[in-house]
Amino acid sequence: MSRVPSRPTGRLLDRLPPEPRQRLLQLGSEGRGVFGVACFQSIFEAHFSLFEYLATAGATAVMIGQLLAEAGITREDGTPLPAGTVSSALSRARERAARAPAIRQPPAGGRFHPVGSRSGSPISCVGGS
Repeated sequence: MSRVPSRPTGRLLDRLPPEPRQRLLQLGSEGRGVFGVACFQSIFEAHFSLFEYLATAGATAVMIGQLLAEAGITREDGTPLPAGTVSSALSRARERAARAPAIRQPPAGGRFHPVGSRSGSPISCVGGS
């Protein structure tokens, strides 16, 4: 059975059970590429279930921003993502996840478009990044 520290430590990551902690650390290493941090929105969409878990477990937008910073995902100036950026990105990820089944089904007689795209073009970074 996994053990969560009984006393809070200085790092929020240390308060998480092992699996979500590992997922966040992996997300941090994947999110930092040769050219810096990936689009914040794409991170929230690619790891939607993790962020939903954190929110359901009681993490606030500020806490999620701090967790991401501890994993290495920060703003250009090195500060954690602001609560508004986290909240907006999670909200958009929820909306897109809810629409995903409808988007994946090609319309009768119409063209098939990839998830997140109405025109077949890649998803663009919107807000917060």
